[in-house]
Amino acid sequence: QRRAWQRLQVRTCLRLASLVTVGSQYLRVIAEQHVNRQRLHLDPLGVDLKLFCPSTDRRPQGLNLIHVCSLVRVKDQQTLLRGFEAFRRANPCAQLTIAGSGPLLAHLQRLATELGVADAVRFLGNLDHAELPKVYGSGAALVVSSRHEAQCMAAVEAAACGTIAGIAAARE
Repeated sequence: QRRAWQRLQVRTCLRLASLVTVGSQYLRVIAEQHVNRQRLHLDPLGVDLKLFCPSTDRRPQGLNLIHVCSLVRVKDQQTLLRGFEAFRRANPCAQLTIAGSGPLLAHLQRLATELGVADAVRFLGNLDHAELPKVYGSGAALVVSSRHEAQCMAAVEAAACGTIAGIAAARE
């Protein structure tokens, strides 16, 4: 909602919707500013704890940072890669694993090369959801670089797997 026309679109959609679902009490409070309480439905987002749980054979591979996200502008992987480049100067063994696909893949791969970290960044592409617990389990920490998140499911999934979540500050 950075631009006036985007805010107008959201307000119009909310006004015309017969029902609006929110994933948390926090989001409900925000939505109540724009939607009549009778049209709001709390439907908490969660994870399958049979699938997303700490593994008995969890073995984080060194200082491997995990990023699970669509490769789109709002997720701001450019800032993530620049931050990783600086982090790697102090931690030469650090690795970054990026799980996800999207229109920015080629651009991000080029940027990793330009920054000199391509050898330490692994792009896994789009994965089946059932493969994510293994990815989370291989990491020392999850990193999130999004400019904003309504409810970051990657952080919830990673936490359920016993992986620490680190949220990078947005630049806005």
